[in-house]
Amino acid sequence: MGGVPPYPFNPGEGAQQRASDAQLGAHASEALAPSLPAKPATLQLVLRESEDEDADQRRLAAVFRLLQSQPGEDAVRLTIHTRAGETIDLALPSAKLDDALREKLGEALGESAPAPR
Repeated sequence: MGGVPPYPFNPGEGAQQRASDAQLGAHASEALAPSLPAKPATLQLVLRESEDEDADQRRLAAVFRLLQSQPGEDAVRLTIHTRAGETIDLALPSAKLDDALREKLGEALGESAPAPR
């Protein structure tokens, strides 16, 4: 085929169009940003083993019940400090975290409300 493009070509015109497209893209992404889902939070809980194994089991069961009562996308991690000095890190069921749930979880663990990470 001949070296002639099928339409008139003006390099300056293409650069202007690309700049215009880039500007439109920036505005389009700004308009879409509020509708994007928020990044799930991660809540870090801590359980310190006591001398009362039954009480520790009740506290852990209460945490599971609370998390299961409010399913969601937010990650929940639990660090257990054993009496033997070991540290165990666990991923718990995800939940829909809010201030009320954080407060209840803190109460279940016998501590102040845990903070998100």
